Amino acid sequence: MRRLLSWIHQLLLVPMLLVLTVVLVLRVGLHSHPLYHQQVESWLQQALGQDVKVEDFTLMLQGRQLAIDVQGVSLGQVGPAWQRLAFKLDVRHLVEFQELKLSQVELFGLKLAIQETDDGEWLPLGLPDLDTNDNNPTDATPAALFGLLHQAGSLALSDGQLTLIPRIGPPLPLQNLTGQIIPAGERAVAVEWQARYPQTGGKLAAIGQVQLSETYAIEKAKAHIKVAHLPLAPLWQQLQRQGWQDGQLSASAWVQVEASSSNLQLRNVELKSAYEGLPVQLKADADFASSADGWQVVLQNLSGGVGDIAWPLTDLQVDAVGEEWLITSKQIDAAPITPLLNQFTQLPAKVTEPIVGLAPKGLLHQPSFYWHQQQPKAFLFSAVMENASVEAWKGVPQVDKASGLIAVTAHGGKVSIDDIDGLQVHLPKLTSAPWLFDSMAGEVSWQFDQQFTYLASSLVELAQADGRFHLHLGGQF
Repeated sequence: MRRLLSWIHQLLLVPMLLVLTVVLVLRVGLHSHPLYHQQVESWLQQALGQDVKVEDFTLMLQGRQLAIDVQGVSLGQVGPAWQRLAFKLDVRHLVEFQELKLSQVELFGLKLAIQETDDGEWLPLGLPDLDTNDNNPTDATPAALFGLLHQAGSLALSDGQLTLIPRIGPPLPLQNLTGQIIPAGERAVAVEWQARYPQTGGKLAAIGQVQLSETYAIEKAKAHIKVAHLPLAPLWQQLQRQGWQDGQLSASAWVQVEASSSNLQLRNVELKSAYEGLPVQLKADADFASSADGWQVVLQNLSGGVGDIAWPLTDLQVDAVGEEWLITSKQIDAAPITPLLNQFTQLPAKVTEPIVGLAPKGLLHQPSFYWHQQQPKAFLFSAVMENASVEAWKGVPQVDKASGLIAVTAHGGKVSIDDIDGLQVHLPKLTSAPWLFDSMAGEVSWQFDQQFTYLASSLVELAQADGRFHLHLGGQF
């Protein structure tokens, strides 16, 4: 009997020793054993809903959790890949319920490319369509990923690389991508991440929340983003703006996006670029809003300039509906306009010649500029002048300290003056010195075609204390 009990005791010791050996091995760490290679890939495939390939891994038992460190992971056929994936697996939950329960998921060296489609959507390369399957929506990749995220509680990213591939222009790589994604409800996540761009050594940081629709398109989003030295070459090519050269942008941004509208607030904007070889600098605060009907941009606290010429205004508003643009401001200092036009030599001479010749000065109140994208010559500029001055040009007299209205189109323009505060008028062909008048009323207009410029005026009335003068102008050249 004693011998029988001894045999039974020894038989029980054998499996216990085996279990202890396995536990000891797992405590120390099991490195890429062929027997478990396929099992680890199967676990990841079950969790991610994608074909997964693993180069190497390490298993280690920590309490009742199995710590898994995977090296060289690729997802899908040509999908994203990462250098290392670390997570913990609840062994007891797996044995009892045959379900994965992950925690402390970390991705290292993630490489992901997002490409813009012909429809303007941005989709990750190498993944199947993001539409859910009505018969079994849990089999869809996004649903599986969200399930994994909710199960793990958070997802940490370290040393990743994200490449944005627009339809037009070169790709924009973001390197050293680090951050964290936390579930914030059904199909909603809170994100916090930062990255840098190798072209300029600049940085980007963002914190926000994203709500996705049933088809996993962005339904709502809000975020605070800070960019430093963002390269502008991809942006100019994406917007198809010819003449603009590489530059940098720094700003703090607050973004809110909904299904058919979006709002963007930019503060402490600092843009440095070049246009046709001319250095351009801009500092401002900006607000951007878009809807199904159009969009609006408002610039305030504007400073900077082109070359050594300062911007002639401190605020600007652009309203766009379809192909029509309306650009307005509260006030423009007319003095820098002529030097600015002299810098942009590529503009049509018939448009710039009258403005450069007249060399306007003074203040322009409530200036507005209407422009049609498909008909670029169908523009209209108008403003209210205060203490405005123009030089003598092509028969137009020199006028100083006048007030009135001005309107300019691609085919000509006109100036309407109704001034009672006193002004000076100089006709170089008639007098050697300017005349001082108490008031002036009248209208001067000009038109031009492919060959000539035509000048005309209404009956211009000039008044002094001792008399009145009437002037009529006309001619072509």
